[in-house]
Amino acid sequence: NTVNVSDLVTNKITNGNASTTALTVGNLTFSGDAAIDVRTAGSAGLAVTGTLTTTPANGKVIVNVTSAPVWTIGSTYNLISYGTLAGSLSDFTKGSIAGLGGRQTADLVTNGNNIAITIGGDKVLWTGAASGNWTTTAVASPFNWKTLTGGLDTDFLAADDVVFDDTATSTAVTIADATVSPTSTTFNNSTKSYTISGGGIATGNLTKNGTNSLSLSNTNTYTGTTTINGGSLQVISGTSISNTGLVTLADTAGAAFQVAVSETIGALSGGGSTGGAVSIDASQTLTLSTGTQTFAGNISGAGALTGAGAIQTLSGVLSHGGGITATSGALTLSNGSNSYTGTTTLSANVTAGAGILVTANGALGAIGEGNGTTISGVPVSPAVTTSQLGFSGSINYSMAEKITGSGPGGAANVGPFIATQRGFIQSVSGNNTFAGDIELSSNGTSRIGTQDGASLTLTGAITQAAGFTTASILFRPGNNAGDFVTLSNAGNSFGANSSIFTGASAGYAGVRLGINNALPTNLTISGFAGTSATTTALDLAGYNQSLNGLVTGAGAGALNIINMNTGTPSTLTLNPTADKTTTNTLILGGGALGVINLVKEGAFTQTLTGINTYTGTTTVNAGTLALVGGSQASPITVNNLASLGFTLGSGTTSTSTVTLAAGSTIKITGTPAPATSYTLLTTTATITGTPVLSAPIAGFKLQIDGGNTLKLVPAPGYSSWADLNGAGPNLNDDHDNDGVQNGVEFFIGGPSGNTTGFTPLPGVDKALDGTLSITWTKAASYTGTYGVDFVVETSPTLAAGSWTNATATPTPGFTVTFPTANEVKFTFPAGTANFARLKVLTTL
Repeated sequence: NTVNVSDLVTNKITNGNASTTALTVGNLTFSGDAAIDVRTAGSAGLAVTGTLTTTPANGKVIVNVTSAPVWTIGSTYNLISYGTLAGSLSDFTKGSIAGLGGRQTADLVTNGNNIAITIGGDKVLWTGAASGNWTTTAVASPFNWKTLTGGLDTDFLAADDVVFDDTATSTAVTIADATVSPTSTTFNNSTKSYTISGGGIATGNLTKNGTNSLSLSNTNTYTGTTTINGGSLQVISGTSISNTGLVTLADTAGAAFQVAVSETIGALSGGGSTGGAVSIDASQTLTLSTGTQTFAGNISGAGALTGAGAIQTLSGVLSHGGGITATSGALTLSNGSNSYTGTTTLSANVTAGAGILVTANGALGAIGEGNGTTISGVPVSPAVTTSQLGFSGSINYSMAEKITGSGPGGAANVGPFIATQRGFIQSVSGNNTFAGDIELSSNGTSRIGTQDGASLTLTGAITQAAGFTTASILFRPGNNAGDFVTLSNAGNSFGANSSIFTGASAGYAGVRLGINNALPTNLTISGFAGTSATTTALDLAGYNQSLNGLVTGAGAGALNIINMNTGTPSTLTLNPTADKTTTNTLILGGGALGVINLVKEGAFTQTLTGINTYTGTTTVNAGTLALVGGSQASPITVNNLASLGFTLGSGTTSTSTVTLAAGSTIKITGTPAPATSYTLLTTTATITGTPVLSAPIAGFKLQIDGGNTLKLVPAPGYSSWADLNGAGPNLNDDHDNDGVQNGVEFFIGGPSGNTTGFTPLPGVDKALDGTLSITWTKAASYTGTYGVDFVVETSPTLAAGSWTNATATPTPGFTVTFPTANEVKFTFPAGTANFARLKVLTTL
């Protein structure tokens, strides 16, 4: 893009929109008089990537600095950068320059491809000849200051650059005013030590050079950088450095920052293997509150270190004795030689939470009693916020660090913890392994997971802390394929069922087994995905797992149980302690998803739905495996005393065999409609064995059609009644010992009649004309035909072989009639003595 500024002195280019953010343009052309207002924090505020063009014949461009850093005499600061300058420096003129000290000057210069400003002037040198008081009040001769270059005696002026060195008479300096406001404060002392007390330094930077010491016992509010290039800087007031001030140490032997009284600063930078170290005295704390910095120096002493807002990387050796606390922001511990003692505590007190990132094995310091890591959260309305411990760099953290904690992880982006609520323990980048034990310190759901593109392996045990009984885990791996939390300890034991949530929509991400029964066998696991597009997985990975059944997970997404170890089959055993149903858990297999064998144990029912593609075996040893809709690809064997369950109206399909062993049963859910057939299972293979209902269904029976379709069909015959009443197949038996044969009870009760117990038989009726008769009740559902399926027989003597069939006809006056559809009546012939009985001949 090209910006053209017309020839008018009031035309102005300004960057930053009230900040120091650079304004970038492609080409910038000034047609004459104009102005540029630059807001800078030390770098160019206007960036012209192409050509910067001036028109000096029509006027000059005034350069103003309206917001400035702390100017340092002898330094050059870029204001305007360009690719090409079509003009010269003389086409620009210096305007107003904010922030100059009383003795500072500023000139426009070119600095490479930049229009810049160079700061000149003279500094003042402390002599302490008159007293030890640093004040803005005039001091009589011999004065306490002189100009550094000119050597002229002078008083301190606001915005002076001040220097303290080894030539001073007094090095115990008392600030006699409430505050003084230098532009910069520099100590160049190697043979004399300095102390500063009294009022405070309110502005500028502070630099410590030389090999001797400087002690600050006053309250300072300057917000510039504190730089330690040599010697030691000791803070002994608790407010010696601004809470937001940066402390930078040179990588020089002897450069040191000593915290004698607890101090809060912004952050630490610099340091290294040669020098630039920090020491914290016993019972004192150094708190890091703001900024993003890296510190390579060592930290020692008996005191404590706290992160309270800074994004601070600590790559030096930490050997201090007071532990580490993070309450906000993020600390990165990247030295495997850390030996600090005391607890590592993450205790969030802000909505975002706090984080500690570990990038080296052993970076969490000493192990053993009193040296573990504690992670907790503090309720902050409207949500509970917690902290997070992360691992990065594909490290194997083999030290036996114990972690006690809970919570979902921080609720906002903090340093390297980009995605929120990925767990109070998580992997941030790479495939990291942690060997320490994890103790859940609260009831309810906590999270363990990864950032996107990362994986985490846990080889220690996950348990509940004493006093907690319902702690559970939501595993929250990243949203990329291959983001897994791997569990490699068979001693995991917590109080409530776990779940898995990932936003991955291609490939699989989730929880992976690294050992047999890595999940607690008395619990179960389910999906927690919010949409059906996610590919949340439990990867058995060639290991075996027993679960307390499978249940329906929250959200629309399915939990896919897979085995990505294609060379080793896995066995999933379901042993629910109550009836369990899952509508969004799929057991998959084939190809890259491997082989899974399913075993059903225990007396209760496990219900599966959906399209299950696993091709390993399915063995039902006990209880019921119920299949509702969906499809199966596994050969199913139902053993003695076990059941295969189906729901009427929700038949299942299969591409493999079904074997019903002797003693196995079929359990039906639902009530069949009269005279209606139901397809329970259809397979492209075969069904072998005899299907037996686990409980009789009046009027219905099981049958196999074509060798591959299991159905529940109407069964109006004797077998239906016998199943319902617990009778055997023989019509002449008396199953309930009431003197009435089974066939007659079947006739009276019908296929759905429960006639177990005493069954009353009719007596002889005598009409008014003296005619004798017997009337038997026939069930409406009994469909037999007289003379074929039942008959009335007569005998004059009851002797064997004396019984003959009585004629049946609806014509009045004959022996057997049917007064109604539900009655059979036998009328005795007049004048002879006879006996009569009802005999059922067939089972229909």
